[in-house]
Amino acid sequence: MNDYWKELSERFLKRECTVTERRLVRRALRDGLIDDDFRAAVESLMQSDEMTQFIDTQGDVPAEILPDLRRKIAEESNLGRGKSSNMFTKIPEWLKIAASVIIAVSATWAVMRYDDGLKPAASETKAVMQTVRVPAGQTVNMTLADGSKIWLNSSTEMKYPGQFDGNRREVWLRGEAYIEVAKNKDKPFVVHAGEYEVTALGTTLNVEAYRGDSAFAVTLFEGIVDVTKQGVQQTVRLQPATRINGNLQQPEKITNTDHYRWREGLLCFRDTYFNDIMKSFENCYGIRIAVENKRVSGYKCTVKFRRSEGVEYALKVLQKDVRFRYVRDEENQVIYIR
Repeated sequence: MNDYWKELSERFLKRECTVTERRLVRRALRDGLIDDDFRAAVESLMQSDEMTQFIDTQGDVPAEILPDLRRKIAEESNLGRGKSSNMFTKIPEWLKIAASVIIAVSATWAVMRYDDGLKPAASETKAVMQTVRVPAGQTVNMTLADGSKIWLNSSTEMKYPGQFDGNRREVWLRGEAYIEVAKNKDKPFVVHAGEYEVTALGTTLNVEAYRGDSAFAVTLFEGIVDVTKQGVQQTVRLQPATRINGNLQQPEKITNTDHYRWREGLLCFRDTYFNDIMKSFENCYGIRIAVENKRVSGYKCTVKFRRSEGVEYALKVLQKDVRFRYVRDEENQVIYIR
């Protein structure tokens, strides 16, 4: 057994693995990749009620977060440990995919502590909570226990219970999510996004709430939602085809929904200020963009990119209409617009 499987087995026995890794261990055990030194202990723990719950009741990592896995397998076949890439040649194809998801995608499903504005009320902490984190450049879609469908954008984190108990269905969001809420008139669906609370029954909406970004917004496509803010005695009700931002002023009508095509891997902008486009790039690609050229701030652009084309391709396209140059600091992951 190579060092990777030894280390993974040790972490499994210490209950330090993510749910995806636990699933990986189970399959590795079945395929004879785990050494006899660990086999008995792993098998015993695998059969415990605790591990069975975490491994078997959760769905696999969604297919939408598995693009370019073969390329990533080739790039990271040593799993970041400096070992020979030959270890991957003996591993079944399903195992290659699972391992590459752990390394390249890093979607984590686990029982987590809540912090930084994602802490549920004390009455909710009895439920087994789970977390999904979406890395830059990826999107994830999933179906919750009540049947609600959710798409999560790049650099997004969502925490939610495995089962919705009580009289409300609640999730905690940092980032951006497109949600198709399953209808249940007796149990409203509530999205906690920092200091905001979005309440719906059966509806389709998009919530934007990146940490450190004041541009909180809710866009409603179908149904009705109520938006409230902590400390403000005001609730705003949205009707379909309307959008409201963080100041909870009069909702605005929306006539163009291209912006929400991020679920399709597209970045679409219509009459959007240059600086706002740069913020979108930061969230999408996980890189900081410092706009030092103040002349570009007033430019509005209408443009469309595929996420997979990368940030530098997008900047080169923008250079055709906006005069600027850029310098990329690879070490510090910063792009300077000059």
